Amino acid sequence: MGAEEEERKEQEILYEFVNVNKGLSIYEIAKSLRWDVIETYNILKGLEKERLIHIKASEKDEDELNRRVYPVEWIKLLPEDVKKALTSGKAR
Repeated sequence: MGAEEEERKEQEILYEFVNVNKGLSIYEIAKSLRWDVIETYNILKGLEKERLIHIKASEKDEDELNRRVYPVEWIKLLPEDVKKALTSGKAR
């Protein structure tokens, strides 16, 4: 497997993990998967850049690794015309 394929696989694993385990910190995610914390952080930042997840900072804790990770709501991932059809009740 090439480096690009391996990176994509890691992104998929992490994205699925976040969807099942909403609200864990970056540190907790890395620990649960037994992955390097910095590598996990970097992959999560990539997923955030792609707008698949969002990382929420705690008001009391400035440590980036304690920030909570949440998936983006599935409806926000849909094209605008599909969202409008769903929200207007015209979906088949």
